[in-house]
Amino acid sequence: MALRKVTIRQVDIVSAGKIQAAILGAFALIIGVILGITVLITGFANERPGMAIIGFLGAVILLPLVYAFFGFVSGVIGALVYNLAANSVGGIQLEFKYDEGQL
Repeated sequence: MALRKVTIRQVDIVSAGKIQAAILGAFALIIGVILGITVLITGFANERPGMAIIGFLGAVILLPLVYAFFGFVSGVIGALVYNLAANSVGGIQLEFKYDEGQL
């Protein structure tokens, strides 16, 4: 077993944004389904099925899209801040353990 230190000096801005968008979009889809089912139940209970369906579709479609958009923006901003800070202090150091035949 050998150890190897690697320093992350820069993060690709677009890939950080895409990852953040995917994570928040998936999270919002789960929350949107739960919220949408709740809206359907309360809408049909109050005898307003049209509003219940619109609320369900909004929660399942619109909520993940909005979360994904803001996730992308926050991922880009976070990567920019990291890149600026890493230029000043040198980045994050990671240590990997590997066998001689792996590299």
